[in-house]
Amino acid sequence: MLDFHSHLPSEDSICCTDMPGTIEEKSLLTCEGLLPDKWTPLNQIKLMDDLAENPALHVGEVGLDRRFENILCMENQEKILTEILQFAVAKDRCVSLHCVRATEPMLRILKTLQFRPYSILWHGFTGSIETAKQLSRLGVMISIGPRYRGSAKDLYTVNSHLVPETDYTLADAAEHERILMSQYSRFEEELGLSSQELKKHTCDMLTAFRGF
Repeated sequence: MLDFHSHLPSEDSICCTDMPGTIEEKSLLTCEGLLPDKWTPLNQIKLMDDLAENPALHVGEVGLDRRFENILCMENQEKILTEILQFAVAKDRCVSLHCVRATEPMLRILKTLQFRPYSILWHGFTGSIETAKQLSRLGVMISIGPRYRGSAKDLYTVNSHLVPETDYTLADAAEHERILMSQYSRFEEELGLSSQELKKHTCDMLTAFRGF
């Protein structure tokens, strides 16, 4: 079972951070990111240096969050995110995106980029069916976690590049596995897929995300 967004390093997880320099262990894919509430000029320099020095390091999570406008205004959030994404696209790095109450500016930024299809994942998606449809047209993958209360089937119908995540932030491997198993059971039930069909789907999505 693959977890497309976690903060616990694991050989079956895409492991992300919201501030550079905080993950040392290896994962299925290891990402380094920076969110607006952790942003400083030094943290941005650290992120870009780490990405430049390590070709195997991917980007995430990075994004926009209106909750932190008092820390970093939206104009600067958009500027910084655009710079990071332009680097990721140029270096063909995978990206895990964070977006809270900023759907329109995020879509606007994505439309300016010429990225490899499905190399960008909108993690923790909670948006509308119309937004999921737009992301499919743009070639953006989406993941949903335990907090998503809508219909996985409705999302899958308009964006077949839908994958499960946990967004797990603690250090209990058994609890992480329990949550991930629950997510897989939910996907099987709502999408009408067998266990083997779902595992094949997630492996295919991982191939699309990584590009190999």
